[in-house]
Amino acid sequence: DEVDVIPCFDCCGKQNKETEDFIILVNHKLGIKSCCLRPLFLFAYKMLLKRCREREKDCSLSVTETVQLSRAVL
Repeated sequence: DEVDVIPCFDCCGKQNKETEDFIILVNHKLGIKSCCLRPLFLFAYKMLLKRCREREKDCSLSVTETVQLSRAVL
């Protein structure tokens, strides 16, 4: 329905990142904290590039995964 970025200027200085929620879902609205945008982008970008390089070989990503990763990069 809707995706928004939640500004989080002190996320990098938090004490325990394992217990912190970086993605928040309320009703049908998705919020992504700004500190996790770079790792999310890099992961999706690397997976998409890997798929492009292995186009001749057996691709490990499904069509749905490709669409989701593309949306994450955009």
